[in-house]
Amino acid sequence: FVSRAFMRNGGPGIGVWETGFDDKQGTMEAWVQVGQFHTNSYWHGNGLLFEIEGFRSDSGHRVYLKPDFTKKVLVPIYETWAGGRTNTAKGVPIPAPPATRWYHVAASWGIASSNGPLAAILINGKVSSRAKYRETACKDRLFTAGWPSKTMSCFGAIDEIRLVSGADVEPVI
Repeated sequence: FVSRAFMRNGGPGIGVWETGFDDKQGTMEAWVQVGQFHTNSYWHGNGLLFEIEGFRSDSGHRVYLKPDFTKKVLVPIYETWAGGRTNTAKGVPIPAPPATRWYHVAASWGIASSNGPLAAILINGKVSSRAKYRETACKDRLFTAGWPSKTMSCFGAIDEIRLVSGADVEPVI
């Protein structure tokens, strides 16, 4: 989908319409550079990675790395919202390495389970967290990567961004 690295720094990211996005199931994924910046209060990798219809309050998807500067970690989070409810998969914190490293971050939705469909966030190919998934109304809506949202900024390099049809709890990395 996008195979060129770019720097997220509060400026323009990418936006794509008519991606063939499927509300029933799919996977968003990319490689994200994570690491300490020149101060302890700003790290490579923090902030928004992907969003589908982030400017609509009724339905959407959002994947981001939330910094916890006191614990020196980035917490991977995948949120979906529809019908007035938000479901959140909050992953295992990623410690900020002393030097920058690349991490594979993926979010899958519509994963079959005996309790109904699930959403999951994966770090380096391993499930970090799962949550219930309610189907959204985002078919053929705007997919963005690396844009600052109305509620958070972003910083750091991102590469090999993909939006894939089908829920994949073990993506190839």
